[in-house]
Amino acid sequence: MGGGEKSPPFLCLYTSMVKLVTRWTKRKEIAAERLKHCEQCDQLELDTYRCKKCGCFMKFKTEWPYAKCPLDKWTSYEEDQGEQQ
Repeated sequence: MGGGEKSPPFLCLYTSMVKLVTRWTKRKEIAAERLKHCEQCDQLELDTYRCKKCGCFMKFKTEWPYAKCPLDKWTSYEEDQGEQQ
């Protein structure tokens, strides 16, 4: 880096990486739980994992925090809930 810029201290980089991995892990856990609900639903086409109600491919939709089930079997969530800034 030039121009007198300081690089972030190692601890700051480490903390950011831990937050990123924690967020990713949480997202994967929630997606797996959501998909369990879908797999028990009669509106899921098991060969394509597509919802008959909304038309979405659920292996992808379940990973989006802001997505929700059209049958209210699971809801959206805020990724930053409970995180300290």
